[in-house]
Amino acid sequence: MTINDILTATKGKLIGNIDTNVSIENFCTDSRNIEPNSLYIPLIGEKFDGHDFIIDSFKKGAIISLTSKNISTDKPLILVKDTLKALQDIAKYHRLNQNIPVIALTGSVGKTTTKDMLHAVLSKKYNVLKTEGNFNNHIGVPKTLLRLDNHNMAIIEMGMNHSGELSVLSNITLPDLAIINNIGYSHIGNLGSRENILKAKLEIIDGLAQNGKLVINNDDEYLSKLKNDNLIKFGIKNASNLTAYDIEIDDTTTNFKVDIDNQTYDFILPLPGEHFVYNALAAITVGSIYGVAPSDIIDALKNMTFTKMRMDIIEKNSIKIINDAYNASPDSMKASLNSLIAIKGDRKIAVLADMLELGEFSKSIHFEIGKSIDKEKIDYVWAYGKDSIEIINGALNSGIKNTKFFNDKEELIKELKELLQPNDCVLVKGSRGMKMDEVVNELI
Repeated sequence: MTINDILTATKGKLIGNIDTNVSIENFCTDSRNIEPNSLYIPLIGEKFDGHDFIIDSFKKGAIISLTSKNISTDKPLILVKDTLKALQDIAKYHRLNQNIPVIALTGSVGKTTTKDMLHAVLSKKYNVLKTEGNFNNHIGVPKTLLRLDNHNMAIIEMGMNHSGELSVLSNITLPDLAIINNIGYSHIGNLGSRENILKAKLEIIDGLAQNGKLVINNDDEYLSKLKNDNLIKFGIKNASNLTAYDIEIDDTTTNFKVDIDNQTYDFILPLPGEHFVYNALAAITVGSIYGVAPSDIIDALKNMTFTKMRMDIIEKNSIKIINDAYNASPDSMKASLNSLIAIKGDRKIAVLADMLELGEFSKSIHFEIGKSIDKEKIDYVWAYGKDSIEIINGALNSGIKNTKFFNDKEELIKELKELLQPNDCVLVKGSRGMKMDEVVNELI
């Protein structure tokens, strides 16, 4: 992308002298990470202002910088009204100049796992760009789009906390196909109801191509009610375009069948849990749409690796530790508890921490999680965190006797080490902010 392109995309004003045919190869928002041939984009946050580092960015090798303020320098600048909006406009311009399919993905639970499965499947046929890490917001999505280079497909994960956010991301990304995994409780504290969460998630189609497809989980109670000519559905319970059946779960794998073009195929996932079948169905659906052979889809899913701390099963001293500490929501908490039940072990121990961002609904939702735990199949329920006392209250309500609540994580770790014995299976899960990976690290 040339400086001329950036001026066109942002409608900015060039200040200073530079050849506008010069190519920009890197777009940096952190002056500490300037790369050669960079445009520096100074963003303004709650506790920082990137404009304070414009001069420093030039010292480190930037050849030009955006600005929305008067900066005293003899280096070339592009004056814009809003540097964040300019970043998004540049990304949209770049995306429009890439004649490739772009897939947008959202959902309350399982976005990253679905993204990883999609990438594994589609990479069998295409050079695929995917969102890395948690680059799924108003800054991360445009930065991901600006990484498009000799790719012939892109998978863009989109997260949101409030209404209106996905609409912005969709209109930057302009997807050809969109996927909504599910409508859960994540961010209900901001949005007020699952109906409002549905409305916010549906913003993903605001920038969808005219004949673009919307792929949905047809077993979700909210998504299953949608009606649209371009809907493609996957599911387990409800009849769908693609349906999984004969699901079998053991310690390390999930096996299931899917019929594609009137032929039955057997799939194996290297993770235990029915909820992973939904993620896989999204990937199988999209892979089939884009012409990936069923045999390649089977191979991709069977041999893929997943982000650490997402159902990462570690065996230590004949004890199985399920490290699912990456994040937690009500839906993923229930799914992980089901996986704990499915994995072999003499005693099943759930060590759970707070699910964050549930607002005024937090206490009641934590109670419902505890109440839903199967007293016949899970032996111990321990909890840590302010609202997780309600998990214990719910578990007691359901008849589970071996419960314990901790205010202190170190005390939890100490007593858990004393409790565990060979052939136990322990699940460790909580929202990322609860840092339950510290418990796992102590156990191993």
